[in-house]
Amino acid sequence: MSTARPSRCSPATPVGTWCTTDITAERIDELEFTLGEGPGLTAFRSSVPELHSDVADPVTATRWPMFVPELVELGVRAVFAFPLRMFNGARIGVLELYRAQPGRLDAQHYRAAADYAAALGPVVVDELDPLRNPTVVDPALFPRGKVHMAAGMMAVQLRVSPAAALARLRAMAFAQHRRITVIAQDIIAARLRFRPDDPGGN
Repeated sequence: MSTARPSRCSPATPVGTWCTTDITAERIDELEFTLGEGPGLTAFRSSVPELHSDVADPVTATRWPMFVPELVELGVRAVFAFPLRMFNGARIGVLELYRAQPGRLDAQHYRAAADYAAALGPVVVDELDPLRNPTVVDPALFPRGKVHMAAGMMAVQLRVSPAAALARLRAMAFAQHRRITVIAQDIIAARLRFRPDDPGGN
């Protein structure tokens, strides 16, 4: 499995998913975005690979207390995240791999993953360059673009800041065990609306 998370806006948080290989990979990425924690986000922020051969290990579980139980429920037991960088060292995303069983990456697989991460950096930047690929300027094409759009609508309806609305949306997704992108789509389609005196929506 792999996910690549390109960041064009913030130096601290990736804003979109470039590609995933399967539904589990997509769910891992969405969980990290929803909960704001996990090896992919940590690797992106630190520019250091995160290698976890058994996510149920107490040290790992304590490090990401909300993320790990959800990950285990998905059937994922090992995660490896490699930062994507440009030649100047700028952080632009993460290549994240998972296993259904605990186990380390052997030397050959580690080198292969590191080489792929090194090669992917320039590719992601080229793909997201609006001069080369103008379709990427539409944030709604990325699932997270819809989440931020929905948070903006929530902010207006609840009369709060966009950051507070996004935090509320993330909390809703976690509490209701629903995908944040599904809730976002309900908000965008006006199936779910909010009032300042009724923040739970109607």
